[in-house]
Amino acid sequence: MSHLNLLNISKEIQNIKNVLEQLNYNYSNLNTKYNNINTKIHDLNEFNNLDFETSSDEIKIEINGLKNKIEEINHLNYTQSKNYIDIENPIYNYLKSINLKEIYIYKYIFLNCSIIEDLILLEKDTCKNIGIPDYIYDSVKKEAQNYIYNIHKKIL
Repeated sequence: MSHLNLLNISKEIQNIKNVLEQLNYNYSNLNTKYNNINTKIHDLNEFNNLDFETSSDEIKIEINGLKNKIEEINHLNYTQSKNYIDIENPIYNYLKSINLKEIYIYKYIFLNCSIIEDLILLEKDTCKNIGIPDYIYDSVKKEAQNYIYNIHKKIL
């Protein structure tokens, strides 16, 4: 009988050993997870320590500044700017001669077009950003190209 007791005791010891190994494994996993959580908490604390109020205020100021500039461009009073345009401006006269509406003439002048070649070199997106429709842009560019072509044709 004592032999059976020893066998049972040996099995119990093995079971206890297995349970202890499992507990040790679980403890290691928990310890690793605990360290990961501590690292994340530390990162969050550093993130919270950033000066978001100042940064967000600076961003808001920049955005408002850009917004104001866009509004100025979109709401330019082109009729008032007429007073500042030299009637002898070649772009003004050329665009007037191709029957372009004055609002678009002033927008082209606003883009600092001073010679007809400037009309060809303008990018479509730039014109679109200040309210010149694609069909106006395409038409003006084509007219300017034809005008320059005809001048060169006459010279040759």
